[in-house]
Amino acid sequence: MSLKFQQVDWDWDKDLMYVEFSCDGATLRWYPKWKEVDDILHCAWLTEAGTGQEHWRNYFDIMCSEILLKDLLRKVAKTTPFQGFPSLDVEVSKIFRRLRRITTGEE
Repeated sequence: MSLKFQQVDWDWDKDLMYVEFSCDGATLRWYPKWKEVDDILHCAWLTEAGTGQEHWRNYFDIMCSEILLKDLLRKVAKTTPFQGFPSLDVEVSKIFRRLRRITTGEE
């Protein structure tokens, strides 16, 4: 069995974050619970701090801010005059995606 990380993204149908892996030609999605995410981030934090890779803190801050802001925008879009902008959270997500790429040096 060969498990390879593919991506982290948002499942709009389930309104959940997922982590996608490929395994022997099949695609697997894992929908982690908050406790599992907390464990992963805590371990990553300790690992990166120990290897001088502190720039990942900015990446995690951006990622958490994006999740909170997208959730807020979806709620606002349903209940306010912003209803005319149903994809506002998607546009904000594009901005955060660019910030993550800048943080990791991809852009």
